[in-house]
Amino acid sequence: MRAARLRSQEKAIVRLASRPAIQNYFSSLAPALRNKLWLKASNRYKKSASETYATDVAATAVNEAHLIDYIASSAPTHVIDGWSFLARASEALLKGDLGAALHLAYYAELRAAMSILACEGIGILNTKHPVVKPSGVDTAIITKAEFWQKHNRTYNLKAAGTHSIVWPLLSHWGSLEKAAKLLDGLVAPEGITLRGWLDAVGSPRPVRAISQKWFKSWGLDLGLLNDDHQSRNTVSYRPAELRGMPTPTAPEVIKFVSELWWLFEPNSGGQFPRLERALLKKVLKSSKRPLTAPVFEAALGMSPATANGWAEFFANASDPSPILFAEQASDVNSKNCAFQVISRAALLLFVATGSTRKHLIDAGYTAEDLDFFWRPQCEVRFSGPKENLPENPIDLWQDIADHLLDAEKWRTEADVNASLGEWRKVQAGVANQITSFELAGVWGLVS
Repeated sequence: MRAARLRSQEKAIVRLASRPAIQNYFSSLAPALRNKLWLKASNRYKKSASETYATDVAATAVNEAHLIDYIASSAPTHVIDGWSFLARASEALLKGDLGAALHLAYYAELRAAMSILACEGIGILNTKHPVVKPSGVDTAIITKAEFWQKHNRTYNLKAAGTHSIVWPLLSHWGSLEKAAKLLDGLVAPEGITLRGWLDAVGSPRPVRAISQKWFKSWGLDLGLLNDDHQSRNTVSYRPAELRGMPTPTAPEVIKFVSELWWLFEPNSGGQFPRLERALLKKVLKSSKRPLTAPVFEAALGMSPATANGWAEFFANASDPSPILFAEQASDVNSKNCAFQVISRAALLLFVATGSTRKHLIDAGYTAEDLDFFWRPQCEVRFSGPKENLPENPIDLWQDIADHLLDAEKWRTEADVNASLGEWRKVQAGVANQITSFELAGVWGLVS
C-alpha cells in the first residue's frame, strides 16, 4: 500500500502547529463558563463549521480567534464521539454484525485521530484544514495531499477531504519529536516514563521510533481504507449479506470484549494501568534485553517484591487479544478484521483521551468543572435511576467488572461454538451493559 502523503511545504506547516495555543484556550476560558460548555454559543464556527469556514476563506474574512477556539473545543468533543462510535462498534460485534462493527470502528479511529490533531492545533474541516501558527493568533491552511496513482505509478497532487487528509497528517505528526514526548508521558507505569524504562534495561531505542511505529499501526485503517477504494466501498456501501462474512462465536466475542474492557480498568488520575503495562511489555520484550528483578531493583530502585512482580509479568508469554489484533491487518471480509479495527481504534482513543486530559489538567480543570459533560453521559448509560449515579464516575467500574465476570463464567461453561443469540438469551442485562465504552472516555478525562 502506498498511502497519501504530504509535500514538504505541508509538513513544514504541521511541524509548526501550535499546541500551546490550544492549551491557552482551555486556560483562558472563564471559570463561569468552563463548567457549563466546551464552546461559546456565539462562536461563528460552532455550527456548520466546514461550510462557514469555506465561505470565510473565499471572502478572506476568517475570524481567526473563533476558528482557533473551535479547533480547541473539538479536541474533547471528537474524542467523546469517538468513544461512542467504539461503543456502538462493540455492540454490533456482540450481536454478530461484523459489517456494522467494522464501519463504526473505522469512524471511532477517525474521530480519535481528529481529536489528537486538534490537541496539536490542527483542524479538519472538509476540504480546507486550518493549522494554528506558532503565534497562536492566526492559521495556515492545508488543502492538498499527494495520492499514489497506480496506472502511471506516480504521486499526483489533489484536493484532500476529511477522510483522505487525516492519515497523512497523523502519519507525519506521529513521526515528530512532539508526538514522542506525548507518548513518553502517557505510557508511564509506576510513574516511570517510557524513556525511563528503556534506559533501565539498557535499550538505546528512541521513543520517537516507537511513537512513529505505533501511530502508523494504530491509524492503519485511515490510510488503508482510503487508499484502497474498493475496500472502503465494500465496508461502507456493499451489502454485508452478499459478502458472506463468517459469524463469530459467542465465546470468542465475549473473550475479546472482556479483554478490551480490562485494559481500560480505570485508576485515579485518568490512567489505565493495565493498558500501559501491556504496551510497555511489547516495547521491552522487543528490546531483547534482560527483564529481570535485579535489573529493576538496581536501575529503578524498586523493592524486591515489586521488581519480582514486574519480572514475572514480562516473562508471561501471553498478551491481551486486543494488543495482538492491533498489529494485524486482514481483508475486510475476514472475520478478524472487525476485531482488528476495534483494537486499533481503542488504542488511538487512549492517546486522544490522554492528550486532551493533559490540556484540561494543565488548565486547572477539576472533576466538578466537567460535571456538565460526564453526568448527562452517565445518566443515559448507567443501569439504574440517575439518582443512583455515584459522585465519582470511576465508581461505575465495579458494575462493569461484575458483568464481565458473569460473562466470563458463562463463556467458560459454554460450548466453544455457542452462538451470540444463546448468550444474550440468558445474559441480556450483561450484554446491554458491557457495550458502554463511553465510560472509558469519561474515566480518562474526568477521574
